[in-house]
Amino acid sequence: MTQTPAASAIAPASATNPGGAGRLPPGALVLVADIGGTNTRLALARDGALLADTIRRFANADHARPEAVFHAYLDALKAEGKLERPAPGAQPGTRGIRGIRAVVVAIAGVIEAGVARMTNLGWELSEAALIALTGAEYSLIINDLQAQGHALAHLKPAALETLWPGEGAAPGATRLVVGLGTGFNACPVHRLAQGGGQVFIPASETGQADLALLPARAGRDTADLAAFLADGRPGPRIEDLLCGPGLARAYRYFSATGAASAVSPAQVTAAA
Repeated sequence: MTQTPAASAIAPASATNPGGAGRLPPGALVLVADIGGTNTRLALARDGALLADTIRRFANADHARPEAVFHAYLDALKAEGKLERPAPGAQPGTRGIRGIRAVVVAIAGVIEAGVARMTNLGWELSEAALIALTGAEYSLIINDLQAQGHALAHLKPAALETLWPGEGAAPGATRLVVGLGTGFNACPVHRLAQGGGQVFIPASETGQADLALLPARAGRDTADLAAFLADGRPGPRIEDLLCGPGLARAYRYFSATGAASAVSPAQVTAAA
């Protein structure tokens, strides 16, 4: 069924959701998280809307494991009186009206059988672990671009910015979500013809695909730039260029040619 990270809908049947598709009661509290390559953002949601005063961001480098980030977040909310944590060994779903009923995590990594792995960080996180540390009844881990695809229908006009004006797409047209952060990814959002507004969003890892087109710039040919980006590999990948670290990497290349002056990666990203 259609699901967004901040929605009250629950995923199809799985080891951590044996009851299959269903809905939480109105007002149920959902913990949502976005785990990227550099930062993790967490918040509470109710009835499909984020609770703005619960949004927090944590640097991944400050934590050895993803569970530590969740503990830090829950401890912070508990200290602020926004959440009651369960006693050790408490049964899921027994935390009262202020307790978390479900957890949905969007993660920039490979997910298999309810277990997510982030190679660059050496992190592993399972749906079962999320239930154990929160006391929630349900948990779901999905790819971060899938989460963004599910969220498209919930975006308000004020949250959108037009980059290139064009003709409006047909109501049932497939959409493409592209994400640039610590890495790169993109995935299509297919609207099901008989789905009553439901969508199909396949997981993908497009950032690992070959980067086929490179411009010749700054007095060096394309092969030189490709070799610089590939850094010893047979060829560059898309996310060797189209992401935060990739932009800084390209800037270092042009700095070496004298076409640009060296600045910090943060300045490069801000100026992009």
